[in-house]
Amino acid sequence: MTAAKRSKAVDDLIQGALRAARYDPSDYLEGMRVLVVDADADGLDWLAETLRGMGGDDLELSTARSFNAAMDICRSQNGGFEFVVMSNKLGGGHTGVELLTQMRSAGLPEAALAILYAKSVSRPLREQARAAGFCETLAADDVNSGSLYAILVQHCEAPPHSTLD
Repeated sequence: MTAAKRSKAVDDLIQGALRAARYDPSDYLEGMRVLVVDADADGLDWLAETLRGMGGDDLELSTARSFNAAMDICRSQNGGFEFVVMSNKLGGGHTGVELLTQMRSAGLPEAALAILYAKSVSRPLREQARAAGFCETLAADDVNSGSLYAILVQHCEAPPHSTLD
């Protein structure tokens, strides 16, 4: 049986994580406010549990299953999220690209780390996502604790609260 192939982007992210392996994922996520958005309940639950497993008890995690629910949460939190992870397919004709643009208008800081995932990632989607402010666009099959950790390592400063030298 042949092993599943990973994209070069995911391989690069994993390599970055390996280089920074002296930190634990919870070092990056400790106290971080995270929003996960996915119209698929199973996908949303899986991703929320994955992030909870990575972030420990100090992770502040909010979830939404629709564009409107995500906007309501964003507004109620005055855009106060440091990390957003969302599917591009949100139902009702809405996309994650559109949602991030609206969330930025509602107060989500430009510095907030944003990851978009989709069943299939085309070059035009990747370009749209980058223009909207996503730091990474992944195929849904490539979203896992390793790729999420690698993105944190690549895009965040070393955690100041780490107990490692």
